[in-house]
Amino acid sequence: APPALVYVSKWLSGCTGLEVVGGGADGNQVEVRFAGSMRRRAPLIRDIDLVVAMPEACQLPRRGWESDHMYYLQGGDKVQQWLYAGQLPIELYLTSHSALGATLLYATGSKEFNIWMRQAAKKQGLRLSQWGLFRKNELLASHTERDIFHALGLPFVEPQRRDGPPTA
Repeated sequence: APPALVYVSKWLSGCTGLEVVGGGADGNQVEVRFAGSMRRRAPLIRDIDLVVAMPEACQLPRRGWESDHMYYLQGGDKVQQWLYAGQLPIELYLTSHSALGATLLYATGSKEFNIWMRQAAKKQGLRLSQWGLFRKNELLASHTERDIFHALGLPFVEPQRRDGPPTA
């Protein structure tokens, strides 16, 4: 794992008091996944986007957890911007385990791909957000990205093919 991810994982464990895992977390762990341009394997990566799935009752503190390597810039309960090692921006997308797939889909992007996905949902009378796929207030899918694609009747698109709307 890249040094920044190793450090962020240890840092998250310290500020939440929970074990941090890279995948397959149970409800009492923090799960961290790459998103954004890094997950899409873009040729140029300007920041690191991480989706952080935590138990429902857990909140990531903002102030008071700065360290020599992590400096809080801004954000709230859902999205926070930090600076790693004084130069690498890190965006944390904070979510529940149940909404991990929807948040991962949103944070991976690209912007154009997200617009295409939301339009596909809207054409079916649905609403897609970083919290899930909804029909009015009924949650249809959110746990995995594949669940969302399936609920929309779309073939799954691998992250590295999400730089824009899919082509035939």
